Amino acid sequence: MKTLFTFFLLIYFSFTGLAQTYKPFPTSNAVWRESKTGFQCSCCSDYQIFITGDTIISATTYHKLHKTGIKYQEDLIGNCTSIIQSNINQYVGCFRNDSTNKQVYFIPPFTSNDTLLYDFNLELGDTNKTYLNGFTGEDWIVTNIDSVLLGSQYHRRLKLNNCSPKTLFIIEGIGSTFGLLSPFICWAPYFEHIYDLQCFKLNNLTVYPDSATVCILASSVNESFIDGEVSVFPNPSSEKVFITSNFHSYDISIFNATGQLIYKKFMSSNSTQIDISEFPTGLYLIRLSENDKTLYKQTIIRL
Repeated sequence: MKTLFTFFLLIYFSFTGLAQTYKPFPTSNAVWRESKTGFQCSCCSDYQIFITGDTIISATTYHKLHKTGIKYQEDLIGNCTSIIQSNINQYVGCFRNDSTNKQVYFIPPFTSNDTLLYDFNLELGDTNKTYLNGFTGEDWIVTNIDSVLLGSQYHRRLKLNNCSPKTLFIIEGIGSTFGLLSPFICWAPYFEHIYDLQCFKLNNLTVYPDSATVCILASSVNESFIDGEVSVFPNPSSEKVFITSNFHSYDISIFNATGQLIYKKFMSSNSTQIDISEFPTGLYLIRLSENDKTLYKQTIIRL
């Protein structure tokens, strides 16, 4: 009997130890797939946020975040439609982990101010006081703490006071269920602003909400297109990009985020593949041209 008790005790401490091991934010190969909708919110969009590399600010390493996707038009009343208004392609800030204190810090674009983005050291009854909470000044109280199994690891999860019809959670290593950088807004009526983290991918595998979810990223509208059908896939990619078109004689050029030409190839067939595995993580522009006339161009993401 004593042996059996000891066995269950070991299982208990093993489980709780796993659940309480802090999970910092990943610093590469991560994608947050999100959406925003509502009524008269000017926010209708499908997009993803991903890490594009590191930067040094005040002798501290931060991890850069970039956002791509699609923004939709609103109708005359203010409801979101499926009509594409524009592409989203922007730098949205950078973050750093403070794993000792179980916190994440953030520097928004066009500033150098380091601010607390997430605090996973909160306990039951504590008030969340972070950058995301500062948009409305509402008090967000921790009302429950548990652990959730994501992939093969347990992540500490904090429930903040109810926001009907959707509850707000913050999860170690993931962020908010409203979205990585989405404000904590629970105005009445709530439907005016609805933010949602649809899924989260790490190393090309879906982690949130579960490994069975197919996490489809939002593709930007073709930035330029002249009388032809072009497919560039997969996008994002970490290895190869396949290009098919009905063009039979053209140049393929790839430019990095600073506009530097890093790849060029003449094509005399309507399909090819390009190995981008040696490219640094980040944004690139693929351009198809003929006699310096642009036929097609599209932004791709190297994970």
